[in-house]
Amino acid sequence: MEKRYNLMKIAIAHMTLKLLSKKLNFERAKKVVHEAKQKGAKVVILPSMINLGPAISFTSPAQLKSILKNHAERIPSGGTAYFLSTLAVQNSIFIISGPILERAGPKVFLTSLAISPTGNIVGKYRKIVLSHSDISIGLSSGKSLEVVDMKEKYGIMAEWDSYHPEIARGLTILGSTVLINFPRIEPVFDKKLKKILETRSIENNVPIMSIGGIIKSQDQFLAEFPSLIYDPYEGLLEEITLESKKEEKTMKVSDEDKVVLLELQNYTQKPQLQEQKYLMELFTTVYKDLKKKMEGQEEEATKHSE
Repeated sequence: MEKRYNLMKIAIAHMTLKLLSKKLNFERAKKVVHEAKQKGAKVVILPSMINLGPAISFTSPAQLKSILKNHAERIPSGGTAYFLSTLAVQNSIFIISGPILERAGPKVFLTSLAISPTGNIVGKYRKIVLSHSDISIGLSSGKSLEVVDMKEKYGIMAEWDSYHPEIARGLTILGSTVLINFPRIEPVFDKKLKKILETRSIENNVPIMSIGGIIKSQDQFLAEFPSLIYDPYEGLLEEITLESKKEEKTMKVSDEDKVVLLELQNYTQKPQLQEQKYLMELFTTVYKDLKKKMEGQEEEATKHSE
């Protein structure tokens, strides 16, 4: 199978976010985006909850209800979307940001944004896979995959999406040449995630970038999730933490923020359209069969319960 090898110059922002401190988090984002642009990046990837930090993981249920009520924003009219659009224009750079809390009517989603250098929102992805705790606090599930075309095609996954192979495979079928994963940063890092991401990279033949970061409350350190870069042939290329070895293409913006400039190979398969059609046929065959068998099991269960 023929491959083409392109280089994608991408900046990953491994940042420190302070819980519920939007002003400080925005100031840090300004610095890392400016630094990424100065070093020649065409795209910069910012972590999840760039405005509030991962409040879902580090606040009490009572606080969380208040946060969802008072801090979920409209898109594009909300403050975070406006800030990111302005930042993209000021630096003439593409920005892909991890999910923020989005309010749309009565529903609240976790929504990632992709913004062009002209400030336009060119991609919006609402997280599809919800955990039981997500549902219990009132989050809603998105219904559509999102592939953002920024010269390369970036497929976006958020939190539990990466644990389900259907999401990554669907993004690949739609033509993604690189997958971006935004894990939920929690008090304890789930070591399974490393194996899961490497598997997704191999089975879909695309590089994967997972964007972590550091969380603080006041001046107290709460957690750090590594940012992880996988290649389908080489495996783990880089594990980024604040303490990881400083490489030539790593810019330490401050003692709490780091920007890593990457040139990843793109392994897009040719002929792509033919490959997409085959994968879609395979996908459809499996799920039609599953649906048929599940319906049969339900009928049997109903008979036995009568």
